[in-house]
Amino acid sequence: LLLQSTVSLGWQYTCILAHTSNELVKCWGNNAYYQLNTGDTKSRTSPITISFPSTVPANIEAGLYFICVIDNAGVVMCVGRNEYGQFGNGANNVYEASPTVSMT
Repeated sequence: LLLQSTVSLGWQYTCILAHTSNELVKCWGNNAYYQLNTGDTKSRTSPITISFPSTVPANIEAGLYFICVIDNAGVVMCVGRNEYGQFGNGANNVYEASPTVSMT
């Protein structure tokens, strides 16, 4: 049971940041643009844990086809569709299949 959590809705997918000792991110649904960070584009019907290396997420935001998290130090990491540079990292790759540092 997740008593304290943050829910964020993307386009046909959902993510929860469970405010526990390790701040787990769990997502499910549409994965067309690698936004679930699974290395493939297969949608998931059950929650899976999303990894954000070297950071412990403090907050989460789901966009149309991407997920961004911010940690307590202010590091932002994003995964998914970055076609229009929405990650703020100077790139405009259609897909970011692994988390990318956007800002620090």
